[in-house]
Amino acid sequence: MNKKFLKLGSIAGILSFAPVAISAGCGSKGGETPTDPVAAKKALVEQALKDLNAKIETVTDETKKAELKKEAEAIKKDFDAAKTVKDFEAVDAKIKKVVAKVESKSTSDQDKYKTCFTLGEGKDRIKEAIEAIKKDSKSYSFAYDRKGHNIVCFKGRINWSNGDKVIALNITGALKEHIEKNSVQLANAKKPTYNSKKGESISSILDFKLEGNTVKFSFKLAKFENNKPVLDDPIVYNAEVSLA
Repeated sequence: MNKKFLKLGSIAGILSFAPVAISAGCGSKGGETPTDPVAAKKALVEQALKDLNAKIETVTDETKKAELKKEAEAIKKDFDAAKTVKDFEAVDAKIKKVVAKVESKSTSDQDKYKTCFTLGEGKDRIKEAIEAIKKDSKSYSFAYDRKGHNIVCFKGRINWSNGDKVIALNITGALKEHIEKNSVQLANAKKPTYNSKKGESISSILDFKLEGNTVKFSFKLAKFENNKPVLDDPIVYNAEVSLA
């Protein structure tokens, strides 16, 4: 009798645990595989490295670009050798340092001609025009004069022959030298070119804004090559002049 009870008890024990085992097996099969932290970090750093290379391509100074590319290539080697999350974090830190260099260089480029402007004869008209443009975009216009190498303010319709215009800003220093030496023009920062009846042209209209007593605007540089407008470089330059 005791042996029979032992056998029955063993069978009952097996049967009672069987569903649990089966249930656990089903849960494991149907569940999601946990994310590999190393693979996840690797993917993020890989994308950061791609973004860095894209940023480096925007640098216009070829010497600086070559230096940054060498740094990126060294980082790529570290990336390829990385094995752990800690390794990839170290690579990511290096990427961020180079990104900071690129962005610093970009800001420096944008401000390259920031102070190459002085007030012309239209100080009072500048304020009047900026405020009027807010209400009616056709009331005044600021445009680059490619013959006079300055920026003029038109009241009403733009007419280079006999329009109502005054010189708003004079261009000086390094920007003036670059314009005269390379036959470039100031162009609209957002839409530097447009299609006219004569074909594609450079848009000389500039968008001014007033912050306190300081006039601020941005522009690109463009020129004609084989009778077609092309950008001198991809940079959006910043400029500002005090009216005080």
